[in-house]
Amino acid sequence: MLNLGAIEAFIPENDWSEYEERLEAFFIANDVPDKKKKVYVTISLLGRQSYSTLRDLCLPSSPSTKTFDEICALLRNHYQPKVTVVAESYKFYQTVQLETENVAEFASKVKRASAKCDFGTHLPRALRDQFVIGVKNQATKKKLLSEDKTFEDCQKIAIADETADREAKCIENENLLATPVNKIYTNKSEPRKRQVLMPQHKQFNCYRCGSSQHGANTCKYIKSICHYCHKPDHLESVCFKKQRD
Repeated sequence: MLNLGAIEAFIPENDWSEYEERLEAFFIANDVPDKKKKVYVTISLLGRQSYSTLRDLCLPSSPSTKTFDEICALLRNHYQPKVTVVAESYKFYQTVQLETENVAEFASKVKRASAKCDFGTHLPRALRDQFVIGVKNQATKKKLLSEDKTFEDCQKIAIADETADREAKCIENENLLATPVNKIYTNKSEPRKRQVLMPQHKQFNCYRCGSSQHGANTCKYIKSICHYCHKPDHLESVCFKKQRD
């Protein structure tokens, strides 16, 4: 009885070789040595679109008449046509780190791009060189160009730089968050200083009534009698004698 693990239906846009490896592991884990049973399990896992493709590839025969190895070969050739080393090498040397990728993700992408390049013993140097060429941090790139390091060492240096940059940005953000508090304090204290250093005084233009809207010559209280000093020409509210007393 199959009860260990689970495999989703194959998606044509995905890598068939990876799916084939998972099928093999699934059969081993669930102890499925029977070759015919492997065929039926594979057919049931393909999904509608992939099974329709397999049927076309098997014509005029039926997929169930094929062996597991034959089915895998048909699907492998269909979904992963043979590529040239030149084309794969070209794609490898175009591999660069994207803005959304961290160093570890970029390193994995470089290794994945080299899979079909047939570099042989040249692989370690090819990985190292393309990693240095494609890493996005210019300070890290200069550092790696100045030293003869292995691919693994280059990864460690780049990850260390990436971590340092991330921590520095965190500290910078914390400082930015703290700055408005200081500004608020400053803004509150400054008006107080201005109030002390630059007090505002009312300026009266009319000595008869105290209004700042007209002069004494045009004041309507020019003939009024002060109720305090009983003298003419001004109101009690601006009486100089009352202010002195």
